Amino acid sequence: MAKSINEDVRVVVGIDFGTTFSTYAYAHKENKNDIFVNSDWKSFYGRSKTPTTLLYNEHLKLLEWGFSTLSGRQKKARGLHWIELFKLCLMKSAQKPTLPLRLDFETAISDYLHKLGDSIKQTLESKWPGLKFFSQVLLVLTVWEQVPAEYDKVAINIMRECALKANLIKIKESPYLIFTTEPEAASIHCMKNLKEYKLKIGDSFMVVDCGGGTVDLSTKILSEGEKLNEPIEQNGEDCGGSFVDKEFLKFLGKKVGQSAIEKVTKEHHGDLQRVIQEFWQFVKIPFTGESENFESYELNLVEICPVMMQYVDNGYKKKMEEDEWVVTIEFDDVQSMFDPVIEKILGLVRSQLGKREDCSAMILVGGFSESKYLQSRIKKEFSASMNNKIFVPPEPMVAIVKGAVKFGLNRGVIADRILKWTYGTDILTDLASNVFDTMVKKGTRVSVDEKVTRVYKPVSKDQMKIGFDLYTTNRDNAKFCNDPHVNLLGKFAINIPLNSDSRSILYSLCFGTEIQATATNIESGEKYETTFELDI
Repeated sequence: MAKSINEDVRVVVGIDFGTTFSTYAYAHKENKNDIFVNSDWKSFYGRSKTPTTLLYNEHLKLLEWGFSTLSGRQKKARGLHWIELFKLCLMKSAQKPTLPLRLDFETAISDYLHKLGDSIKQTLESKWPGLKFFSQVLLVLTVWEQVPAEYDKVAINIMRECALKANLIKIKESPYLIFTTEPEAASIHCMKNLKEYKLKIGDSFMVVDCGGGTVDLSTKILSEGEKLNEPIEQNGEDCGGSFVDKEFLKFLGKKVGQSAIEKVTKEHHGDLQRVIQEFWQFVKIPFTGESENFESYELNLVEICPVMMQYVDNGYKKKMEEDEWVVTIEFDDVQSMFDPVIEKILGLVRSQLGKREDCSAMILVGGFSESKYLQSRIKKEFSASMNNKIFVPPEPMVAIVKGAVKFGLNRGVIADRILKWTYGTDILTDLASNVFDTMVKKGTRVSVDEKVTRVYKPVSKDQMKIGFDLYTTNRDNAKFCNDPHVNLLGKFAINIPLNSDSRSILYSLCFGTEIQATATNIESGEKYETTFELDI
């Protein structure tokens, strides 16, 4: 069972394990305002993040991770496997990558977290020599919001198992690893900007986290004491910036042939990524959506990706030779790459606003939020309803990882949450056993440290113990604890003296950053407490 975090914690580390890019940040509890984002990635994607990619040989031995998978050092080797987007395997996504046989996604996640953890440990040791990683460091791992309710417990459980295999924690239930959602972390990070945005107590604001793989939306209310309330459920979808890259590759495939793109993807993944980086740097981010300011961009494959030329068949080769292997990218081409993705994002914002129309401001974070075209489309449609309060904070790419650190330093910043599960226990009635007795329903807003209580009695006079198994379901009408949609979260029991006059037990659930379950013998005062992970 998880337990409260040890007072010995000295350093909090936020880990943004992203679909396309990852990073970490850290702060010492004695200097909470000094949050450092690791900047030693030596990556052409920018110094704040490294690609969430892995490179294995034909025997599935890990060779490289992150930016080094794109360095080209393995060009002559055969049978290599470049692995990316494997985080999407945690959810029921149509965008899941195809992994090599004998390589499961849990192994890929564990391998990546192990390498990321090695970097974290080296960084912390160099900054605070002698720091005890497993007892003085709290890890805060961000998870994305749109994991389906019936699957998020499984996903978090898998992440704990992967973290254990990666040597980030000593035991699976370690209290030195906690979770927060990406939009929640982004909201916490943006709190310092709220006064600048002229938001006052009681105002609600939406954070739109536009990442590489996913876009997550969260609406919060600013409350007293610099705390955040959650008035409505969050939502999100797979429509991040990497999907613009995919549209770009489709465009490029029309010039050189889709088979050439597929072969370079398989045999020279690093070279293809440098083509995407060229597009990202000189076309994708600068694109404003204004044709008068756009200059055609010439992508020279001889300079950027000469290896692609050998895979272009005769159907495309003659035209490419006439163009001297230069692919010209026009305004309409770029707009057609962006628009399908942006339309999905606009639809998500409309849906979120439809749940709460009095939203006072919108804050864009995440790497894709740096896109001028995305910013302009969002402002064009929603500025009037937001009174022009649509903002992009400084360093939007690292908003999540910094917010994760702030959450670890002060978990009380989240004043309440909306429960994604119905919680209950099993009881015996006159008609049946194993009956699901609901304690609190999904969709209920619970304040941090709020208690839900029930009184139970043993079913027989000679019963010396009473069990309090805790179950969860995504339904409102569960009848029995062995129904397919009901899952056991944990169990414990409490002793009942036979000579007790009143054998009633007070069972309570307290929803803080974890669920604290307490069973108290009302007459004797004997108490049993344990904690369970709160599925966020």
